[in-house]
Amino acid sequence: DDTHDKAACHPTSASFNAAFSVAESIGNIDGRTLLTAVVLGTDLACRLGLALRGSVWDYPWVRAPVVGIFGAAAAAGKVYDLNAEGMHNALGLSLPQAAGTLESVTGVRSAVRTLRDGLIYKDAILAATLASRGVRGEDRVFDGPYGLYASYFRSDYDRSVLTRDLGRRFEGQYVS
Repeated sequence: DDTHDKAACHPTSASFNAAFSVAESIGNIDGRTLLTAVVLGTDLACRLGLALRGSVWDYPWVRAPVVGIFGAAAAAGKVYDLNAEGMHNALGLSLPQAAGTLESVTGVRSAVRTLRDGLIYKDAILAATLASRGVRGEDRVFDGPYGLYASYFRSDYDRSVLTRDLGRRFEGQYVS
């Protein structure tokens, strides 16, 4: 896995696999579209993780899949060429599927850790596929009273990080 150390996530494994899978299923997708989708999804997952305060151990959730599902959905949505409403729906359809507890990191018998993120990212592809067919998602995905940050992280985040230098600074360049 690649890692964005400050965001504590594996963003490219989410965005690349989702974008590539959708591109392969659609066919005839050019490299520029695929690369743009990966950059977009990677940036979103990183920003969602960077906005969080505290350490990875302050919450019972593994950040990588919990923020990565949105990066994967955005990447898949870009390959589907979703408009703004469609992309919002893809993200909104990802919210009820976000998962990944620390049990997969601390448990000793389970094989879940080896495939945990993949289980989540297939759901991101499903969310983008449903959105491409007009299915509506949750409205207040990130900052609603039951959105991502309230439900998973006690609303302990810095909202300004989500849009700071958006379109000028791409967090994928800080992935190791």
